[in-house]
Amino acid sequence: MVQQGIEPSESDIEWHLLLDELIEHAKNNQWGLYSNTILRMAEHLYKLKEFDQSLRKYLNVLYLDINGPNNVSFFNGKPNLNERAFNPQEPNAFIASGIIKRIVLLKEKRVCIDTEELKILFLEESSQVYEAVKTPLTPERALQTLVEKNVF
Repeated sequence: MVQQGIEPSESDIEWHLLLDELIEHAKNNQWGLYSNTILRMAEHLYKLKEFDQSLRKYLNVLYLDINGPNNVSFFNGKPNLNERAFNPQEPNAFIASGIIKRIVLLKEKRVCIDTEELKILFLEESSQVYEAVKTPLTPERALQTLVEKNVF
């Protein structure tokens, strides 16, 4: 993994391992684990003081979690693709208070945006996830649910 005589940093190695994990979880329909990996990416970016990118990842986690991600079971070593990947009904759709606290901290102290800008950013980020993953809740419906729950 040496490029032009420069060893990759521990941070670069960790990031690439997280990307590999993300691909593996998506391939295996393990959306709960996928969301957990996005969370670890958000934390990684936060430590690097990449606050805007960290906030975006935390918003991805929030969107995935409100969709109720499941980890499908395996049969003969392969994921059972007939199981529901997402179930946006409670208790599956869980909003962790730690995620909300980190989003609020980033919004108010690190990125410094207002609530309307945060909503727009949420819609931008969740639209990308919606298109890529085909989650059950549209970004607009997810945002409406979050507003109803006083998250935004």
